[in-house]
Amino acid sequence: MNQEERERHIRDYLDGKMNPQGKALFDEWADRLAQDTRFIDSLSPAQASRFEDDMWEAVRQQAGLPDDNPVDPVAPLTPFRSVFTNPHQPSPNRFTTALRYGLAASVALLLLAGYILWHGKPSGSQLARASSSAPVTYREVLAPTGQRLSVTLPDGSKIYLNAESKLRYPKTLTGPTRHVFLEGEGFFEVAHNPAQPFVVTTSRLTTTVKGTSFNVNAYANESLAEVTVLTGKVEVSTTGRRQAPRLLIPGQRVTYRPDRETLMQTTLADPQLATAWRNGTLVFRRTPMADIVRQLSRQYGVRVRLATPALAACTVVGTFNRASLDDVLAVLCGSVGATYQYQGKEVMIRGDGCP
Repeated sequence: MNQEERERHIRDYLDGKMNPQGKALFDEWADRLAQDTRFIDSLSPAQASRFEDDMWEAVRQQAGLPDDNPVDPVAPLTPFRSVFTNPHQPSPNRFTTALRYGLAASVALLLLAGYILWHGKPSGSQLARASSSAPVTYREVLAPTGQRLSVTLPDGSKIYLNAESKLRYPKTLTGPTRHVFLEGEGFFEVAHNPAQPFVVTTSRLTTTVKGTSFNVNAYANESLAEVTVLTGKVEVSTTGRRQAPRLLIPGQRVTYRPDRETLMQTTLADPQLATAWRNGTLVFRRTPMADIVRQLSRQYGVRVRLATPALAACTVVGTFNRASLDDVLAVLCGSVGATYQYQGKEVMIRGDGCP
């Protein structure tokens, strides 16, 4: 993102022109920036003090604030100032959770401060809008390797996370949308609320609903990303809306191929298979071995590798209901004419290639 684009995004943020999806992404970026203390840690006490004084004096002058201004329009920046009080005090936990969230809530106004420095004083309405648009605070839930978790949101929506998946959601769902962020795979049972759409954003796809159940599969290391609808209606678009959105009804799936940047919509004979993982069931439908070994590694907590690259493109059809890793490996290897062997904490699969 170049300087011109950054300035345009800041102007849109201040003017309230960002759509809910853009604002949520902007807020998440600000939240992540606020939690990165590498810059603060790199400053000496003297540098931190000078940086604080210079920043506040420049903002005060450009914003036209008197020295003794009793009502500080940028008071929400106070948590940021507290970070600089003593950045090198000998406490390993000096950046407490509360302080991090306070800093996150201030980043939008830090952006405003930078805008003031370069473009002059904004209007009172812009200041008010910036204060009310401060980033929300988030909770983060991670399903580790070999485990599945369920999460209930404040609105009653329930999310089931597959192994090696992460959900990031606001502590309070009070905005115009209920916007959450997913890495990996999750099944969503969304509480019905037409006035407050539910939005799921992954690195590749954005899904918008008002009350329904659907599955999102969007692991970053997989070749495809998919959304499958079980009940209700769902709108799916590529994150950033590079493609026209697709409207899905029950029994339909949209598949996104990053290499082609295309959305393909299909109707499934048995959409329930998309959520079989919730019960510990593995379903392969002409699935390449390269994808299968990644799934096995996630589900069983053991790294499974293909020692023979020629096996990667071999496809397998099969269903395994709460089977042990050895049982699954025996069937898979029998299907492609391969063998497997444990080597330390890894499983190596070898063979001549696809039969």
